[in-house]
Amino acid sequence: MSFSIASRRPLQQSVKLMLPATLVPMKLLGSIIKAGQIQGVFIKGDALQLAAMLIAATQGLAAFRMTFGTNFKMPGKELLMNMLAV
Repeated sequence: MSFSIASRRPLQQSVKLMLPATLVPMKLLGSIIKAGQIQGVFIKGDALQLAAMLIAATQGLAAFRMTFGTNFKMPGKELLMNMLAV
């Protein structure tokens, strides 16, 4: 099945309108990470990229839990936070 560019345009416009709202949590987390970097508790790097990494990791873990149920043991929060710790 193929879609014409004209039929995709409304979808693309909707995504562009929703994108700023979906980035709000990542930007907030980025601000927290930046503060932690200033205090010397988080690793150096682009705070927004580090926020995206942490969010992607937690989403991946949630997907594993949904897929494997109780057969999958979630790692502790310490392990996730160690991805950012100095």
